[in-house]
Amino acid sequence: MYTKGRPVSLNQLAPGDLLFFKTSKHKGISHVAIYIGKNRMIHATSKGVKVDSIHQSYWKQRFVGAKRL
Repeated sequence: MYTKGRPVSLNQLAPGDLLFFKTSKHKGISHVAIYIGKNRMIHATSKGVKVDSIHQSYWKQRFVGAKRL
């Protein structure tokens, strides 16, 4: 999915844009979230579906890029 779509900067995110993260030691993208507006994203975790801020330090450190499909 990361190879598709148009790159979007964090300050131009719109609801529905995909956010890509590298959360493991393995090569490449390992986590995807959907931007839902107001600096929030929805994503699936091992504990279920969560809504988090895109500005949390954990996610900021692992952010690879955003795409609009």
